[in-house]
Amino acid sequence: MKKLVLLMSVAAVMLMLAGCGSCKHDWVEATCSEPKHCSKCGKTEGFALQHKWKEASCTEPKTCELCGVTEGNPKGHVWKERTMTEPKTCTECGATEGEKITCTEVCVQDIIEMHLGSINKLNCFEDTMGVGFVDSGEIIFYDYDKKKVATVDIVPEGETYRYDFEFISPPLLGQDIALLTILYGPGKDTTIRFYDQFGKELNHVVVDTGLPEGQRIYARNCAAERYVRFNKRGVTDGFNAILVIDTVTMTVVDNGTGYEDVGKYSKDEYSACYVQPTIKDKYALVIGKDGSYKGYVDQYYNKVAIYKDASCFNYYGFALVSEDGKSYDLVNDNLEVVGEDVLKGSDVFWIGGAVFGLEQNGKQHYYCIK
Repeated sequence: MKKLVLLMSVAAVMLMLAGCGSCKHDWVEATCSEPKHCSKCGKTEGFALQHKWKEASCTEPKTCELCGVTEGNPKGHVWKERTMTEPKTCTECGATEGEKITCTEVCVQDIIEMHLGSINKLNCFEDTMGVGFVDSGEIIFYDYDKKKVATVDIVPEGETYRYDFEFISPPLLGQDIALLTILYGPGKDTTIRFYDQFGKELNHVVVDTGLPEGQRIYARNCAAERYVRFNKRGVTDGFNAILVIDTVTMTVVDNGTGYEDVGKYSKDEYSACYVQPTIKDKYALVIGKDGSYKGYVDQYYNKVAIYKDASCFNYYGFALVSEDGKSYDLVNDNLEVVGEDVLKGSDVFWIGGAVFGLEQNGKQHYYCIK
């Protein structure tokens, strides 16, 4: 009996061994994390593979070409700013963004000639230009195809109130205020109205300036992208505003206590200094006391770049500069040259929006650069 049991045990072991050896393996190829193995019995062969890494690019993280697993983050583009010949371009991968800078002559001079001798103020905005007239309470907005967009009448029909107006360039960001008008009367009331670049009234406020009858005011400057400061007309040397209006709440936030003006400069060295609102006061444009140079200074009035002639920066952060006062290069707000010999002429100036003017062959010409 014992012999029979022993024989049966040996037979069972042999059957088990025979069963294992007969597995028809279903092999799963090795991956970066697991060796080659049988999906039925789990038997393995060899070792797991090693990751085959593809280095991170501007848009994709470090990636294994075999299994697709990633590590870290994309590097991000390294941009070279756009120029007159190329759009904004990544120096690493060659990707581009936007368009190259364009320079196009616009019809500002045609508008001027339409109203020759009667224009008091003219200012260009992104899509329109505003024209104010001598001895007229009318302001007309044109587009750059010379089409009339809107007319603003400062004085109500039949009335004879005194008035003033100011173009705001660039428009107050957030509120898009491009024009303010000042109407004196009736009584001590002074009504200040705010318009966008299409002549649409955005809001208004009625104030008592506290000034004697007949004393007029003007918008001295705009600050913090929401405040408009006013001073007495005819007063240019003082640094205190007599009236400050918050254009968001349409309330008087200061009346007579005095806000320090922006753009103070050393009169000993410069004959004029213009704060650069289009690039958030990154530089100020200065004119040498003897008129021999123009250029840019930092917030401490240290000279950053000096030229024979130079303009303010436009809405798109570009300015025209010249070493000889005859041929003008285009620079961006890092003072990098992005266009050489873009225009020839003299006495360059910024007229608002994207538009620059300069004299060519005895006549003013105007160019939109964006």
